[in-house]
Amino acid sequence: MSQKEIIVGIDLGTTNSSISVLENGKPKIIKIDGSSSMPSCVSIDDEGNIIVGQSAVNQLLVKPNDTHFSVKRHMGSGKIFSIGDEEYRAEEISAFILRKLREEAQNELGHPVKKAVITVPAYFKEDQRLATSNAAELAGLDCVRLLNEPTAAALAYNPNRGSDQNENILVYDLGGGTFDVSLVTSSEDLVEVKSSHGDTHLGGDDIDELLIDFIIDKAQMLIDRESLSTTQLLRLRRACEAAKRKLSNQATAEISEEYFFNDEHLKIEIFRHEFNELVAPLLEKTWTSVHAALNDAGLVPSNLNKILLVGGSTHMPIVSNSMEERLGITPQFDVNPDLIVTMGAALQAGIIGGEKVEAILVDISAHTYSTGVLENHGGIGCIPIIKRGSPLPCVKSDLFYTTHPAQDEVEIDVYQGESRLPDENDLIGAFTIEDLSTSQSELQPIICEYALDLNGMLKVTATEKNTGHAKTVTLDTRGTQQSLDLTAAKEKMAVLYEDELTDNDSMLDSSSENTAADQIVARAEKTLESDTLGDEDRTEITSLLEKIATSKQQGAPESVSAAANQLDDILFYIE
Repeated sequence: MSQKEIIVGIDLGTTNSSISVLENGKPKIIKIDGSSSMPSCVSIDDEGNIIVGQSAVNQLLVKPNDTHFSVKRHMGSGKIFSIGDEEYRAEEISAFILRKLREEAQNELGHPVKKAVITVPAYFKEDQRLATSNAAELAGLDCVRLLNEPTAAALAYNPNRGSDQNENILVYDLGGGTFDVSLVTSSEDLVEVKSSHGDTHLGGDDIDELLIDFIIDKAQMLIDRESLSTTQLLRLRRACEAAKRKLSNQATAEISEEYFFNDEHLKIEIFRHEFNELVAPLLEKTWTSVHAALNDAGLVPSNLNKILLVGGSTHMPIVSNSMEERLGITPQFDVNPDLIVTMGAALQAGIIGGEKVEAILVDISAHTYSTGVLENHGGIGCIPIIKRGSPLPCVKSDLFYTTHPAQDEVEIDVYQGESRLPDENDLIGAFTIEDLSTSQSELQPIICEYALDLNGMLKVTATEKNTGHAKTVTLDTRGTQQSLDLTAAKEKMAVLYEDELTDNDSMLDSSSENTAADQIVARAEKTLESDTLGDEDRTEITSLLEKIATSKQQGAPESVSAAANQLDDILFYIE
């Protein structure tokens, strides 16, 4: 890989974030301010400058209303956060975090960093994935792949290198704000995801909330949550987080805050058995997802060979103990659960960048994608096009008909979710295909094609079968939420950093994108020489090569990049 084609791996976490790069075939963690990970916290200093990481955490008690953490839970929601006199969306806050990671990587490596593989919870929905991509773009990063977190962990773990034995691994990922579980089959050179399930609002933050309420109830003073100021609540949260970590290794922990309420001190001791009783109902929710993932993969606990724990919240002994009790397997601790995700992202970055990596992965869709149709009884139903568990990338289609003769347009409603009832799913996009050919006596056939890429982003094409008249949309509006104005957000970022982002961009010469595309073209041309290449793959590769050549002649770099990415996905699976 050339210096201009460095691709980093980033774990954009709820509580902490980390960044790594592949060196000599192995992931290398890039330290941030001397630490392997950085708090996912953003604030403002006394001069009005945005600060990120531990320095932002240090502002919690001084500037509580300007300091924000756990924003990952709000990705794609449209929620507004205030910092100083400015307002930001969650993806903009995340962009500050990504930018800090990027700058630290550039300082460490001595070269510009423009591309990244960024991990997301497997159960992230379309709006959350889009928000993550937008955050990367605002941070000056080309997100070449959104990689599911448990998949990244399995790729980094890969215990079967050098062995032809297949093993079924349960990846249990309990982080600061989200929970994922995946069933993975691992062999010598392949990591294949069989199923995924999870909850995007279940994690360490919820445990902290339970502990805060527990301490308030146990306190020997007349206080309640509503009577606490923002600063008091932040002090209590910080103390509870420290106690939670301590209880992972010790039998008791003390929460002590001087002059907490008027002139009274707060001093509460909590025992591990009390803590376990407190969090047990929350952890029980994770087992619903575990059983669903096992069922989707067609496995039972006795089929499992290993359990891999991922995420900071899995340090709690109750997690590994419950695994042993219910599944009869002692979880693996070979790789640091806090860093294994970013290490997997670095490995995937190496694969994309052409590095020799001993294993590749096959990921799946964590959700079902459906088209809304009018049913015989007059109600609206959802007909699945891409089902949960489909390998990525995935292209599938189905045939539908207009509802009545002489109909000259049809609306395509796209849903995400497992129910046949639209109200129980998420409407992630809708568009109209117009100017249909009309017939006074016949219904017109419409082909709906869904294409789900390796990032889990969906493109929908509706085609009138008789005429070939088609319309394609990449879904970038999500339900009732307003999509982020990227242009305005970029301008705000440029002003904030005094055009430093633009200056950083100039560190890469204009040929860098062509360099990446040229590398992919070279691989494709070599692949075409193979006698074993199927006719369908050969036709598709040739068509994309022609598109890249034409786009270069027309001076259209975005078209070159888009076609090269499509070609890269095809080559990835052929190779």
